[in-house]
Amino acid sequence: MPANKKDADIMALKQCPNKIMEQIFEVLLENKRTKKTDFREAVFDYRHKQYKSCAFILFALIDAILIRLQKKSTLDGKRRNVGLSAVRDAKKRTEIDVNTEVLYTALFCTNLFACLQKVFESGNDFRKQPEVINRNFLDHGMLTRKVTKKDCMQLFLLYYNMLKLLELIY
Repeated sequence: MPANKKDADIMALKQCPNKIMEQIFEVLLENKRTKKTDFREAVFDYRHKQYKSCAFILFALIDAILIRLQKKSTLDGKRRNVGLSAVRDAKKRTEIDVNTEVLYTALFCTNLFACLQKVFESGNDFRKQPEVINRNFLDHGMLTRKVTKKDCMQLFLLYYNMLKLLELIY
């Protein structure tokens, strides 16, 4: 059991060496719902240590899934939500459309939405820098720390799991 976040990160990163990340990239490229051009650009940026631009693209890909998860029939002429509101909408839809009675699915959905809520949480007027990569800080130019390889690895895994959620729903 890790003693702190730093130890937990070290343990987790050991589970995703470059070979595993390359396998994840291959699996994602084979997925029919992956936006291939954007995804290839994110992978290129990751391989060339351009982590900030990689994170921008991955957040855009994740945003796109969150937007597509909103049914047009429930919009009543309103625009689809983005960001944290889109996360909430996707969570509600998942609770309705996916059998979360199965333990694996329940754990998967709980973990996925906890992660989404964290990376999309409010910037709170950008008063305090986030410990975890945050879409609002990054997209609004308020993130002062460097975007790291670890941040991008987390976002690739989040994108992978978002595509898995689409498979459960559609």
